[in-house]
Order: sequence, then C-alpha cells, then structure tokens
Amino acid sequence: MFRDLGWSFYSVLALICGVATAWLHWWVVMHLGLWPYIIFELIPGLPGVAFGGYAIHQNQSKIAWAGVLLSLSPLLTWLAI
Repeated sequence: MFRDLGWSFYSVLALICGVATAWLHWWVVMHLGLWPYIIFELIPGLPGVAFGGYAIHQNQSKIAWAGVLLSLSPLLTWLAI
C-alpha cells in the first residue's frame, strides 16, 4: 500500500516543506495574528512546490502531490481575503 505512492527524496522534502508551510500559516499568521510575517510561509512554501514539481515530473509521486497541496494551502486564505 505505501510502496506505490512514489516515495523519493524529493517527494519527502516536498511533504516536509508542505507540512511546515501549513503549520507556519496556521500558527504564526492565523493563531498569533502576525500578518507581516507572511515571508515565513514563503521560505518553506516555495521549495516545497519546487521539490514537489520535480518529484511529480520524475515519477508521478502521490506523496509529492500532498506536499504541493500543503505548500499551496495558505493561498486559500490569502485569495479569500
């Protein structure tokens, strides 16, 4: 079950960056209300999208898709404002 998800170094990096982006968005921006610190979302978010895009291009990784979606998740908040 877990073997066919497309695990690779870059897909794991994308997942880690995606989780970090989603957590930073929830904790720093939404919970603490520190809106000027949006830059802290971009630091793990942009590499997460880049690593995920590479992993998806190389082996159609489902793990990388999860990382990319988590990295892009703060956009839902910013586009809704």
